Amino acid sequence: MTNRLPLALETIVSRLDSVCSVEDYILQKAVSSRQKDWDDITTVIDLQKENIDWKYLLQHCRELSDFLSDSTILTRIQNM
Repeated sequence: MTNRLPLALETIVSRLDSVCSVEDYILQKAVSSRQKDWDDITTVIDLQKENIDWKYLLQHCRELSDFLSDSTILTRIQNM
């Protein structure tokens, strides 16, 4: 068994910066309650941890959490 990402996700992660920022991709996924989206967030953070603008990401997660009255968004991202 291999630890490689599914080809589609691997392609998305490798081309992410040409579509949107890593942070914005995470924010788009974070509003979802689907486990698949949160698995994708975990994968992207694992692969891009050094490149993420954490100040930007956390600020916008806080705003999303407030707007949606859902503190789990911010909490889950902070715990990654």
